[in-house]
Amino acid sequence: MNNQKTSSNGGVSDIPSSPSSTQAKP
Repeated sequence: MNNQKTSSNGGVSDIPSSPSSTQAKP
């Protein structure tokens, strides 16, 4: 799950507490 989060963030897990922000990437 952590791997997917980083991938969604472009390899930048600066805000792991904000999974919503990563999904709502413009």
